[in-house]
Amino acid sequence: MKTNIFKRYSYWFKSAKYTAIQKFITLAFGVLSFILLTRLLDLSSFGEWGLFLIIAGICETARTALIKNAFVRFSNQVSTDEQASLQTAALS
Repeated sequence: MKTNIFKRYSYWFKSAKYTAIQKFITLAFGVLSFILLTRLLDLSSFGEWGLFLIIAGICETARTALIKNAFVRFSNQVSTDEQASLQTAALS
């Protein structure tokens, strides 16, 4: 009794398809925004924008890592009554 591999792993194929589409769209928007910014901004303004993006990216990565670490640690320690409060705090 052989099952079709596409039916058996359809969840993973759909997930991979959506992930590939998301990665492609992110790349396309990145290239498009780079082209737009290089056409609209002069060299010093483009450098300032690049520095802003680097600093914002580092801050966002640090914030996300700190929230994930704390959420995982405390989600195992709190009771079920306090889970909603913990999720609200992590979301905000």
